[in-house]
Amino acid sequence: MDPVTSNFAINVGSDDPKSWGFSDSSGPLDLTGYEAELQIRASVETPGEPLLRVNTTTLGGLVISGGEVTFTPPSLARGVVLAGLPWGPLQVGQSAAGIREVVQGYLADYQLTLTPLSGAPIRFIEGRVAFRPEMSNV
Repeated sequence: MDPVTSNFAINVGSDDPKSWGFSDSSGPLDLTGYEAELQIRASVETPGEPLLRVNTTTLGGLVISGGEVTFTPPSLARGVVLAGLPWGPLQVGQSAAGIREVVQGYLADYQLTLTPLSGAPIRFIEGRVAFRPEMSNV
């Protein structure tokens, strides 16, 4: 199965969630027992650890409910430091203009993988993610 392509944005300084619904001709898929992992890399060819990795088990940041997976990004402008971010850590209280200058227009690649209880991981969705400043929460 080829993954679906879907692009989205992360508002830096906000924890606005992003949800994906999964269904087939019968209706929403039953994802009971599935695990999910989302990885963000500078590009699909970038080796090593991703810029960001979240999952439904040990790392948190993803929740499966019914036929939907919801990603809640870390609030980068509130002091969360993620290894390998191309702009380095953002500081608590950093001005909106400073954040905009650093992250405006930065694009990366992501993939969302779902793994059934007894089976191999399936890459369901992939695409580009844009990082942009969130003015109201900075």
